Amino acid sequence: MLPLLPLLFTFLVGQAQPQRIVFWNVENFFDTSNDSLTNDDAFTPQGTNHWTSSRFNLKCNNIYKTLVALDAPMVVGLAEVENSYVLSQLCLATPLRKFGYDFIHFDSPDPRGIDCALLYRRNLFRPFYSSAISVSDTATRWYSRDLLLVGGTTSSGDSLFLLVCHLPSKLGAALADHHRARIARRIRALADSLAVSHPCLPLVVMGDYNADPREPGFCSSFGFPDNLLPEAYPDDSLPSNPEGLVGLMYAFAEGDGSCSYADRWSFFDQFLVRFPACSKYQQPSAQIFRSDFLVKPNPRSNSVRPFRTYSGPNYQGGFSDHLPIYIDLSTK
Repeated sequence: MLPLLPLLFTFLVGQAQPQRIVFWNVENFFDTSNDSLTNDDAFTPQGTNHWTSSRFNLKCNNIYKTLVALDAPMVVGLAEVENSYVLSQLCLATPLRKFGYDFIHFDSPDPRGIDCALLYRRNLFRPFYSSAISVSDTATRWYSRDLLLVGGTTSSGDSLFLLVCHLPSKLGAALADHHRARIARRIRALADSLAVSHPCLPLVVMGDYNADPREPGFCSSFGFPDNLLPEAYPDDSLPSNPEGLVGLMYAFAEGDGSCSYADRWSFFDQFLVRFPACSKYQQPSAQIFRSDFLVKPNPRSNSVRPFRTYSGPNYQGGFSDHLPIYIDLSTK
């Protein structure tokens, strides 16, 4: 009988924990080694950012502290992760190890070597499927980070799919706009396929879309109405697209957000979700985790902005240029 006690304890702990899903762009989570196949030279001790072991260790600890402050979530989607080594250091070389985190990561062909990843607590979430989905355009030799699709079962015995994404930045101007729209169509097609093959399983699409939910380009490419008013939507009337994905960030007023540029907050980080009527889960609401330690005063205004690791070439020793966003799952 005694060997069953650890399993029973793990199950009871899993049942008591909230089923929290977090997404966070952790801003350049690089190791200190030079990868000859990617453009990561700046993040080495000799590089322009003077990325040393002490700075890397502080980065790991900053991420760990944030996840603990978020109540050690069930799963965490991450963007701007270089490789499996940095994830293993986060999960095993910081006090995060006591929460039993594991991770899913695939190397992608992004020129800078940054990828999407998923952390999960082994006693709260059991993956049954994982795949990297390429969105690169090999015909024109344009490469980007893959999408990460994971299916898993929670400690309550219910299953869902998670899609982690990081769309191209605005630095590419019209070309980047084209590829963001193309990747949006790929995400919509994937959502439609999952709805056909697994009609009762929820889908959570989380990521850094490098576009605000009210931008015309975002609305057009993801199929949301292009006449959305700036005031907040009640949770029961959030807009959805033809594939049934609901934009949770429309519940926030214009001017709120998870990242700040030129003294303006916006929601580049978003949750798009589908919780079918036959699902055991209620549709959740999104939240921003804007803890005091994640922000610092903006010297150009009376507001705050994210406490970054770097501001341009200047090392700040902060957490990220994005704030985490999260949802909590609850059954009907």
